[in-house]
Amino acid sequence: MNKNIRLGALLLTSLTALTSCGGGGDQSNNDVPGGTVIVEVWVHKNQQEPEGRVYNSLMESFNNSGFTTASGANIRMSMVFCGSTIATRIASAQLTGGLPDVLAVDCTDITSYVDAGLLVSIDDTVTTEDSYVDSVIDECTIDGSLYALSGMEAPGGLYMNTGLLAQVGYTEEDYAEPWSWKDVKEAMEKLYAADLPYQIQLNQNFGTDGAMYFHSNLVYSAGGDFGTDGAVEAALTTPEALAGIEQLEMFYTDDGLDNPRTEAWAYTGSNASAFEQGEVAFEIYGPWDATTIEKNKYTSAQYEHAAYNNYQILPYPVYEDASGNKSTLVANPCGSYCFGVTKDTENKEAATVALEYLTGRDATEAMFSEIGTFPTNKDSLAEMEQLQTGAFKQLADNLSNNEFTRPKMVKYPQMKDAYTRVLDYIKNSCNDASYDLEAYIRDQMGTVDSAR
Repeated sequence: MNKNIRLGALLLTSLTALTSCGGGGDQSNNDVPGGTVIVEVWVHKNQQEPEGRVYNSLMESFNNSGFTTASGANIRMSMVFCGSTIATRIASAQLTGGLPDVLAVDCTDITSYVDAGLLVSIDDTVTTEDSYVDSVIDECTIDGSLYALSGMEAPGGLYMNTGLLAQVGYTEEDYAEPWSWKDVKEAMEKLYAADLPYQIQLNQNFGTDGAMYFHSNLVYSAGGDFGTDGAVEAALTTPEALAGIEQLEMFYTDDGLDNPRTEAWAYTGSNASAFEQGEVAFEIYGPWDATTIEKNKYTSAQYEHAAYNNYQILPYPVYEDASGNKSTLVANPCGSYCFGVTKDTENKEAATVALEYLTGRDATEAMFSEIGTFPTNKDSLAEMEQLQTGAFKQLADNLSNNEFTRPKMVKYPQMKDAYTRVLDYIKNSCNDASYDLEAYIRDQMGTVDSAR
């Protein structure tokens, strides 16, 4: 039975545990006036999760909005809430030809999905490309063709406890330009000397991709890059890339500490709210702490050095060379889930209409309100009241001004794991006599180049 006819029939039945479908009207699969084209979408969340609830509402709204194809057929959306099973479903569907029309995909997986032939270019059907922020278009463009769009972004930057910094002489003028890593370390030394909270929470092992999300920018700001599939070792052992990665060493060295057994420059504790509660002075993070702080800012009295009413978010720190020259390349953490049209769609036009709705202005603003991811619509960033002042504006500016994304390569999973090991090597071994960062990077990136 034709896939879309089968799904059309499901629209007449009750909801199953995994699938939500609209009902009513002509359930045919004909792209003709009066006919109905069913667009099946797989999402990476369960319907009970906040993000899943937003997708369910978007599906219902889409199905009540009267979208049609150019020839006049009605477009209806059917959604499968895959949750953690989405990877297994995709692998199975590759063999059976049962991929949906539209598929949720992490931005870092787009390259491998395109390479495997799972996604098709939407250059000839997309109509709203100019409304998305540059980072979305960049991360979704492979070899000059657009394959996906996203309604969510996760801009990051350098969180700074300005209340603490004021106590050692910093003023508002000091936050007008991006700081370098050396600027951060200098401020930490002043705080340490004043017996104030001084550490930085680097979050390099955050989730499954913390090293790349938060710290691929070490390489970019120094003028390096991650190369291409098969040429990663050569790229990450250039003088530029090495100099950039070496910037982390200053936070893991024990130089300047009175008692290295109990003190460290980089935070090693387990308190996820360490910056919010004033336990550390700095943090590299995405938008989530800003959302938490803004919700809890009136409870600051319970913490002596809490950041609730005294913090700013600057761009990700830039590279500074030995002569004090600061890089002008500002690369902020970014990236999130996207939607692409698959090779098995029977109507790419209708699938693209649904994709653009799931990532459009209403969708992106709903995600901001529900889960705190940032809008990818340029007008939303410019016009939403919450994004015009304070920390949210700082994050919105970081997103709008960003020119870098995580590397786009088929071997990204291997790249991610190898880079994580490199940063862990700095953390755990930079004080050892046998420490050799270049040799370690060469070894780890060689495994990426040789991986199948």
